[in-house]
Amino acid sequence: MDENTLAYLVVIVIFILFSVIRNTRQSSGGSGRGGKNARIVYSREPDLERTRGLFGMAEQKLEKAGLTDLMLQDFHFRTQLSPAQCKDLQQAQAQLQSMLMEMLPHLHLLPDIRVIMTRDPSELIHGALGQYEHSGSTKTIRILLVPDATPALLAATLCHECSHYFLYSYILSERDSDMNEGLTEVMACLVGFSEIMIQSNPNRDLPYLNRPEFEEVRRCLLAARPALQQKYDQKQNLLNARTQLKKNLAGGRAMLEQTRAMIAVSRSPKKKLSRGELARLQQTLLALENGSCAERLNQAEKALSGDLAAVRGADDSVLAVCGELYRMMLAFQS
Repeated sequence: MDENTLAYLVVIVIFILFSVIRNTRQSSGGSGRGGKNARIVYSREPDLERTRGLFGMAEQKLEKAGLTDLMLQDFHFRTQLSPAQCKDLQQAQAQLQSMLMEMLPHLHLLPDIRVIMTRDPSELIHGALGQYEHSGSTKTIRILLVPDATPALLAATLCHECSHYFLYSYILSERDSDMNEGLTEVMACLVGFSEIMIQSNPNRDLPYLNRPEFEEVRRCLLAARPALQQKYDQKQNLLNARTQLKKNLAGGRAMLEQTRAMIAVSRSPKKKLSRGELARLQQTLLALENGSCAERLNQAEKALSGDLAAVRGADDSVLAVCGELYRMMLAFQS
């Protein structure tokens, strides 16, 4: 075999090895975007189409869990982390634990998780600044305190890991780890931490979202808020109307019993009534005798499961019954 042939074979072998290594990296990182569990390739080049897809996925998950109200307001920490505290392991851990305790009620989560700070990168997944862990009832957020850590970076790391806890608690996580990491970044923005994530602009080796993508999520969030606010207001109005109907039903039934007891004692009106008032009084007496007043209240109670219009209509009916009973009580008062 001459030298030219040998050199040619060496080049071929090197090319084959390079191709194998490249394909192995692509298969480990994934290249597809389609399908529920498709893997995502994360890079520093902004991919706004992928970002909008993750936004839609996160929004659907929140809607399914009945938690879209979290998208309506931005969360702000009362506890502040100073640059000096970022250099001290114990102080950073204490401050981040306080910050976590502020976040959990906002996310409708119990305060049953703690923060552990470390300077040992081997305690976390390679290249990670934070890690959420759960074993049985023990839940932990482990955060790496790097030499150049800033308050913004640690706050964003805490938000990311707390969002892992949020997804896990409400069973919203994706099985694919890469997909789940991107979902976690977007979910952190949707549940109130978008400004924190944008301000941090963490310089990670393999960022799941970069600053332009965080800003795209923020833009999508602000665009979605008016419609979400309208839905939330409608839902809140319905809840308030149902609460008021329940209150008026209880009052109406109490008046019903009180009127019956008063009539049993008085037997006849104590005040002189006009012909029209007497006619209305006789109608109410008949309604009490045949049980139609109680039936109207029972019918109104069935409307509690209806829409806002049905609840409002039922409440009007209850108030009408209460008005009739009140006139009756006034007539029979001594």
